[in-house]
Amino acid sequence: MKGNFMDKALKFLKSKQKQYLKKAANVNNKLNIREWSQNILNAALDQAGGKNLFILLFPYRH
Repeated sequence: MKGNFMDKALKFLKSKQKQYLKKAANVNNKLNIREWSQNILNAALDQAGGKNLFILLFPYRH
């Protein structure tokens, strides 16, 4: 009886862990995309000699 309970508890914890890892991966992907687009933006602004390019900034304002 005891073994069965432990197995169920472990299965439950493992499924929760998988969900958590999936969520963490999603958050990381979103952060990476944001960082990546920010890097492109910064590079483009450098290319423009530091001028504020509205066309480049516009998509990131939403």
